[in-house]
Amino acid sequence: MTSSPTMARFPACKVGVVIKCLNEEKNIARCVESALSAVRRLDAVVVVADSGSSDRTVEIASGYPVRVVQLTEAGMKSCGLGAQLGYQFLNCEYVYILDGDMTLFDGALEKCLAVLAADESLGGVGGLVEEMGGNNYEFERRRDTNDGTISGIVSSLDMGGLYRVSALEGHYLTNMNLHSYEEKELAYRLHKNGFKLLRIDQLVVRHFGKTQDTTSLILKRWKTKHIDGPGELWRFLLSVADVKTGLRLFGNLVLVIASWVLPVAAIGAAVIDYRVSALLLLAFFAFHALMFAMFAVRYRSISLGAVGLVNINVLAAASVRGFLRRQTPPDSWIPSRLVR
Repeated sequence: MTSSPTMARFPACKVGVVIKCLNEEKNIARCVESALSAVRRLDAVVVVADSGSSDRTVEIASGYPVRVVQLTEAGMKSCGLGAQLGYQFLNCEYVYILDGDMTLFDGALEKCLAVLAADESLGGVGGLVEEMGGNNYEFERRRDTNDGTISGIVSSLDMGGLYRVSALEGHYLTNMNLHSYEEKELAYRLHKNGFKLLRIDQLVVRHFGKTQDTTSLILKRWKTKHIDGPGELWRFLLSVADVKTGLRLFGNLVLVIASWVLPVAAIGAAVIDYRVSALLLLAFFAFHALMFAMFAVRYRSISLGAVGLVNINVLAAASVRGFLRRQTPPDSWIPSRLVR
């Protein structure tokens, strides 16, 4: 049955768990079972929000006592759309964002709920993440930045969290225009509304991340537009006239994009003065040599230094593509159907 904004939302409850997924037939049963176990003592609903899977994800999820909704416009799929797809049907006080390749630790959701309910200054609460992926650059980067492994007040709850619905403005959880960085955009709005985010010192989720090699992963991220996220978030930040935050988050990408002007300028300068052209090319190669050295030192590996240099240039190119993409109002109704 095709859904519409005029249809009633799901019955009111205290907690909604949104599982966003796309082609997760290998993980979805484990994820759903962990979510059902996590909410068994709560007034809650689990919603599987599928972005148009072509495998058995929806079939498997439909075998459990959960609600299942599915995107009907394949061209719209994005990470930001996934959570919003499920959220647009909810009528709850708190909402947890869970990826289809994750599982919730038993009792962790109740702990997050208790902490969030006890402190009205908190807009969201998450916990520590146990990473089960590896063997690629993305895993090494996440481990290096301690993403999901440090507790306390944090700038954003990447890798999922429990959010206070009243802290949000309107019926808008995550920005459907973003192919990644949707949790950073959500954190930005919560901070603007005067709320803090907390990561408790307790394992909350286990993440079964991608194990494919770095080259394959980069190519997949390019094809799915996942790495367009920084440019898309930049466009959002410019729409609210906040260049400062954009530079803080993506200053390195801005520098990389700016460096591409140097060889172009060198070609033009060669007509006038080859010495200026040579200096411009030298500056270009010196900048990228410095970037390579920084990555090599950070990851204590020459090969990862080279991968880091390639990755940041690909990410910069994708960011330009994402920045140029037209955006729709993030609180627009997402075309979808109720599966169960």
